Amino acid sequence: MISKPIEQFRRQFRAQRFRVLPVLLGAFVAWFGGLARYLLVHPRFHGACGPPSTSILVEKLHAASIEYVATFGRCPTTADLAAANLIRLRQATDAWGSVLRIRCARAGIEVRSPGADGQFDTADDYAYPGGHAGRRRDEDATTRTSCR
Repeated sequence: MISKPIEQFRRQFRAQRFRVLPVLLGAFVAWFGGLARYLLVHPRFHGACGPPSTSILVEKLHAASIEYVATFGRCPTTADLAAANLIRLRQATDAWGSVLRIRCARAGIEVRSPGADGQFDTADDYAYPGGHAGRRRDEDATTRTSCR
């Protein structure tokens, strides 16, 4: 025979089981929803860590241009690279909103950003290959390249 306190506990537990289950289920759904929101919204998981530095964009366009020339046999424009799905069209602009320029020659392919002044062939341009004489290659005062 089961003692009276144990039997009373069992009856209370059975009565409350249907109250606890929805609470636990709701807690799990809330936790899972929070995890999904974190993974979908957090910048680290979808590459929205701020605009990439101009040096990274110029180097990416250079690599895409080499692939385009190898595939199609002609010098690309930024629109050609986007149409071939080698870049996104927004990657064709630098940190200051200027369109990057691609030049092909026998010596190779050069991709150039006009820099802060918006004028090509001035001292603040960034070109790849070649870099920038005024500051480190990976440094842009107007952008950040990493997420915290």
